[in-house]
Amino acid sequence: MIDFQSFVDQWKRMPDSSGNTYLTLNIEHPLRFQVGYHTNGHKSLAVMQVNDFVPIDIPSSYAITATIRPLINGSKVLEFQLTHNSFEEIFLRLCWDMIDFSATAENPLKALVSRYLSWQKLLQRAGDSVLSKSAQKGLIGELFYLQDMIKHFGKEKALLSWTGPNGGDQDFVIDDFWTEVKTTSAASDTVTISSLEQLNQAIPGTLTVYKLEETTPGENSISLTKKANEIRNVLNGDALSLDRFEIKLLMYGYKRNDEEKYNELQFRFISRNDYDVNENFPRLTRENVPHEIIKCSYTFSLAALEPFRR
Repeated sequence: MIDFQSFVDQWKRMPDSSGNTYLTLNIEHPLRFQVGYHTNGHKSLAVMQVNDFVPIDIPSSYAITATIRPLINGSKVLEFQLTHNSFEEIFLRLCWDMIDFSATAENPLKALVSRYLSWQKLLQRAGDSVLSKSAQKGLIGELFYLQDMIKHFGKEKALLSWTGPNGGDQDFVIDDFWTEVKTTSAASDTVTISSLEQLNQAIPGTLTVYKLEETTPGENSISLTKKANEIRNVLNGDALSLDRFEIKLLMYGYKRNDEEKYNELQFRFISRNDYDVNENFPRLTRENVPHEIIKCSYTFSLAALEPFRR
């Protein structure tokens, strides 16, 4: 599979055009792709010959439209078009990620569409600005944990285990173990579980709680941009791992164009505590709440969880 920059370089061979002009991508993949410009002049990724594809309602967003259109020869094309040029970074990353994700799938076309659907949360709010303070803090906690995973399991396996950006119920799942990461303020003595699924696993796992305190810039302070750059430095030299890391950041809504803004909010690391989530751990799941309850969140007292702390 080619890395992201090689993918973009192939796209750059296309001259800007308002005509219906396409170039076939030269990549190893069970599907055939073309990139170019649709008749309306929009950048487009076309997945060729999808005649056997079972039609579903593929949603569009503010920034990207998805359509299935017929060709003169009777075959059908699944096409993704960029409709607002200000979101070109997201569009190019999305196209590369769909191709990369589906390359080794048992059903490549189904996997590609599934991957597109997993981007919808980001695409639907593509016009939003930077992440909120709480979202930045939460992502910093996951990046702290990812650093440890890379040290213990290596780059590829650690990035594969980071399932939170893909909409996974838990933030990290690896082999027969899982971890849900929470980040709270230094003064907080509680942590909130936002769904019935977050701690709902038959196998034992971990609830990892980081505490961060907002502070002024300094040698020991950390920002979301600084933490992301630390991991980029670790991944440097491994183009595919670096590309997959950037995709996961983007799926959380973190755009590189906003990195200066993210440096405005600085934190100080206070602590990390790990709690064993086993059969005795107090938690709400689908199995132990009335079936009439379909959605809820609940809050733990960290002091009360002391018996489960490692």
